[in-house]
Amino acid sequence: MKIQSVESNGSITLSIEGEMENLSMKDMREALDRVINTSDLDLKVDFTNVEYIDSSGIGMLIYAYKSLKDQGRNFRLMNLSDRVAGILEMSSLSEVIAD
Repeated sequence: MKIQSVESNGSITLSIEGEMENLSMKDMREALDRVINTSDLDLKVDFTNVEYIDSSGIGMLIYAYKSLKDQGRNFRLMNLSDRVAGILEMSSLSEVIAD
């Protein structure tokens, strides 16, 4: 999984490429922790190039959402594929954080 970070207009966008699954969560956690712990900006996660997310990926999104919400910051998911959106809908997560 590749993660690119771009700061623009008061937020940071993490663009993800690949699958958000158990084997790639270390890199995702490090990227999220950098944003959560070293910035005061809102966070957007761009899923344009993500075709799959498993329960560990969903857990990571919940972690980011709760951490940012506790700091009074916003968290949004963008450009979800139909497959990823379906998985998030089954978990009810899309109702809370998808844009």
